[in-house]
Amino acid sequence: MPDYKKLYAYLVGEIDKALTLMDTENLLLFGEIKDILQNALLEAEDRVISSEESQ
Repeated sequence: MPDYKKLYAYLVGEIDKALTLMDTENLLLFGEIKDILQNALLEAEDRVISSEESQ
């Protein structure tokens, strides 16, 4: 079973990082923001899948 507290903390940290970059209103950072969010989603998915496989 995945450790949902750690997963939640990880996702919140990554979302905060993306939102902080968005606050700069620098449109040149759009790609970086998108990458942060996509990578966070993929990482969370990988963590859930790997924890289910180890059971």
